[in-house]
Order: sequence, then structure tokens, then C-alpha cells
Amino acid sequence: VIYAEISYIKYFKYIIDYELVLNYPLKKTLTGIKEEKKKIFTVGYMGSVSKERGAIVILDAVRNLRKEGEKIEVLFVGGVDDELLNLTKYKTAKEEGWADFKGRLEPMKGWAQMAKCQIGLAVLQNSPNFMESYPTKLFEYMLLKLPVITSNFPLYSSIIKESNCGILVDPSSASELGEAIKKIKREVIESIQMGENGRAIAVQKYNWETEFEKVLKFYNKLR
Repeated sequence: VIYAEISYIKYFKYIIDYELVLNYPLKKTLTGIKEEKKKIFTVGYMGSVSKERGAIVILDAVRNLRKEGEKIEVLFVGGVDDELLNLTKYKTAKEEGWADFKGRLEPMKGWAQMAKCQIGLAVLQNSPNFMESYPTKLFEYMLLKLPVITSNFPLYSSIIKESNCGILVDPSSASELGEAIKKIKREVIESIQMGENGRAIAVQKYNWETEFEKVLKFYNKLR
């Protein structure tokens, strides 16, 4: 059996012969993307844009920072959930122009948009599905050399602490997210180092090329 998530293994304890192959991004593809950063400090998110994936918390955090006088914008790459379309927060952010919703894009175009941002966000909300599985976007951000802000789930925490590539926050707290954004925005040298750290470890281990080697070894063992 080949498992696609660590959390699946505990449900099939009777399986003896297995391999864990995670959905990491292609190293060669993402490290080849070169884009100039946006002139206005921009935080970015790539994936389904929904409440459970942190869209409301992100909008609240950016709106609050702007009220404090911070020059900051937010970029969303991905389809917007119907639940958000009728919300005043969504409509206001879009009308005022500080939230850019790109919609669904081809992967290369989406990653190119993200590469223009200064921070990559993955503040998925408290859900068993999110808490027990890695968000692929986290490793995409790392390969794009973005400092990351992500949910303080134990699984995510191990990655951030190991690589020192970002900040962990309570995903339900707009104020905590806002403080993390301000910290990265103001500490320029440290934020650049976070991006470098993230890419270094993602190139080493958090990529599909590394996972594919595991697949080959597993198949060869069974032949």
C-alpha cells in the first residue's frame, strides 16, 4: 500500500508492507520561477479561497493593518467559494482595491503571481482534515523562497521550527496573523533569511523528486 498522508497509516495497522509518498511540489519547476516583487507589500494565498481555508481571517488581518496605516495588500489565487461572494467583507475589500482575487489560474501562472508577493499564507482553520495533512502550498511557498505564516498545528509546527522559515499563528486570530505579518514586513533581513531557509530545506527534502525515489524503491522491492 502507498499512503498519501501520514494520518492514514494509523487506520490500517494490519498493513505491514507500505510506503508513505507525500504530495510535494516539483523542485525544478518552482525554483525556476523568477519574478520581481510587488512595490506595495503583499501577502499571498494560493488554493481554494474559502472561510475554512482562512480567507476571512486573512481579510480581517489585512484590513486591520491598513487601518493602522500599514501599506499592505493581499493576493488570492484560486476559485472563490460561493459563501464568500455575498459577504460584505469580500465585496468591500475588492471594491477598495487592496484585495486582488485572481481566480483559478494554470499552476505556472499561479506560482508566478505568488512569487511576486512578500509572504505566503497557509492559515487553514481547525479541521481534522487540515490538522493531520500537509498543505502542499506550504512547500510551494518555500520553494518560491517566500517566508511563510501558517497555522500552529503540531504537524505544520515541525516544519517551521525545523527550517526557521516562517511564523506559526492561531489560525482563528486575525490580530495574531496581523502581528506576524508586521514582524516579517519590518524585519527585512530576517524575512529574506526565512525565505532562504525555506527553499534550502525544501530543495533538500520537501519536493516530488525526493518522493519519487521512494516510489521507485518501493516498486523495485516488490518486483
